[in-house]
Amino acid sequence: MRRLISFVVPVCTLVLSAPLMAQDFGKTWIDRVTHELIEDEAQLSAHPAEWKFTAGELYSYDSNVFLTKDNRTNDSIFTTFAGGNVTFAQPNFDAEADLLVNYNAFASTNNADADEERFFGRLRYQGTQVTLSLAEIFRRESSPTDATFTTRVSRFLSNTTPLIVFKASEVLAFEFQSDLQYINYLRQNYSIADNFNSRTLLTLAYTTGWNNMDLLIQGGYWEVTYQDQFAPPDAGGFIGRLGVRGEVSPNLHVIALAGITNADSNNYIGTNANSQMTTMDAEIHLAYTPNEITMWWADYSRRFGFSADGAPYQVVDSAGLSGQIGLREDFKVTSRFEYNRVHDALGLRRAYYSMGAGAEYKILPHVVLDAGITWRWGVTPGIHSADFGDAILSIGAAVLF
Repeated sequence: MRRLISFVVPVCTLVLSAPLMAQDFGKTWIDRVTHELIEDEAQLSAHPAEWKFTAGELYSYDSNVFLTKDNRTNDSIFTTFAGGNVTFAQPNFDAEADLLVNYNAFASTNNADADEERFFGRLRYQGTQVTLSLAEIFRRESSPTDATFTTRVSRFLSNTTPLIVFKASEVLAFEFQSDLQYINYLRQNYSIADNFNSRTLLTLAYTTGWNNMDLLIQGGYWEVTYQDQFAPPDAGGFIGRLGVRGEVSPNLHVIALAGITNADSNNYIGTNANSQMTTMDAEIHLAYTPNEITMWWADYSRRFGFSADGAPYQVVDSAGLSGQIGLREDFKVTSRFEYNRVHDALGLRRAYYSMGAGAEYKILPHVVLDAGITWRWGVTPGIHSADFGDAILSIGAAVLF
């Protein structure tokens, strides 16, 4: 039986064999590794070290490179990439490392060329009563990705996720999990948003007699600490949630949690005023796998997070639906829809939408062709100059070995 762990990680997951799709490059990579964290095998399966490598080239035409309303810049982008993955497992220990590097060369846009690096690593120990896990995801990237990162600017992100599970009995377990995130913008005029933020949860899990579904009670704390002396005030608050986790059926896996959370910032510089808010905190993940080559995922989360716009915090709503349908062993179609909405403590609201579809054809056992299209658009109520629309067409090839 697959056991689902409620990690504090990005959602909208999609597993693909190569990092190709008409999205900003790297989206499918982060989808794959976060999906791996959310869905966790109950029992480790021992195997020797297994190595996988991929390399290829992706051509994209982007109709609005900088996601602006006026004075749009369209360009052709040539992305050269290479990646590797290694896994190793013993009966009670496993390790994994995954690396993807790429270089984006723009045909005519000055000073837009950039290299990007993404790494995922995890160590895990599984005993009879105790499970220990430490995962790390770091990214140095520049492409816009969601309602928080809508600007094409180079930045470094690190997510460190420790997990401790203590099984007190056959039906009762205690889980400690945390997401420690460090954000560092690599351009000086954006450094005011540099921050360290964390979200820590203690979970009581009770396994029921119905399909071994877990009932969950969670409590925790979140906080954000900005690094710049001119940054907005730090903020934090408590989290309380109830939920369920497990297999509704052999092909349908679910995590569903909802509750309440609050935010309380320090005083704004030179004043006795601060910002406070109480709202819903929720997380839903559904994974449906009718067969080995067809998969669907639906995800939603709502939580407080840091703000890149000068506010101490913002509420982030994220929703996604993604899937791949295997028409044959060597041919599949993919789809992905994503919605992000932020509402910060100063009243700014912004929504980001992304919708894509593609096809992947394995022309040889180790060669894959991919083509697709993505539409992206954004809305900022009250600031129409910040609205944007964008289309990306792409075609690429990858060698897998």
